[in-house]
Amino acid sequence: MDPVDLPADLQRLVRPGRGPGPPHRRTDRRVRRRNQIRRRRSQLVDTAVAVLETVPLHELVIDDIARRAGVSRSLVYRYFSGLDDLVAHARKRFLATLQTRFELILDSDRDALDDLRAVIVATVHFAAAHPGVYCNLVTGARPTSEADDPLTTAMMHLASALRPTCDAPLVSTATAALIDAAIVRWLHDERADAETLVDSV
Repeated sequence: MDPVDLPADLQRLVRPGRGPGPPHRRTDRRVRRRNQIRRRRSQLVDTAVAVLETVPLHELVIDDIARRAGVSRSLVYRYFSGLDDLVAHARKRFLATLQTRFELILDSDRDALDDLRAVIVATVHFAAAHPGVYCNLVTGARPTSEADDPLTTAMMHLASALRPTCDAPLVSTATAALIDAAIVRWLHDERADAETLVDSV
């Protein structure tokens, strides 16, 4: 309603620039706020991944992440329900990067054995580039289902291609666990080079 249409005694109460503003401004504010929340959550997840590179998962506390991010502990709890929630998001981000690599490999026209080797090579190189995070997120907190674990998913695809009659979920989970265990041991020992590890797996 235009202030001019109001009675004179009410016109003085209506001041230009006050009130909630036009609907598009409210929507813009909501969009900006959602983007701000997304950016802050993303920053905290990135920080958690960086901290997990140097701090063992069993020693990790919210304060480590808050300190590294330059925020208060309470701000971390504003965006995540707790340490487990934040670590779950860090794991999801970390594994999504690996999943992207696997998708590129599995979309090729190579045969399944070549794909298997390529997946193992990609996993070894990825783990070598992020040893602390890989060990923390693989040995400290396994994904709750095969769908959450890109290595198991890739192994399921390859198991079905190599042996259509096998129990693909069982074979893929066992194969992924074997590969993870070999890589974690290799990261701790590093007696062999990456190529030797790939050949032995």
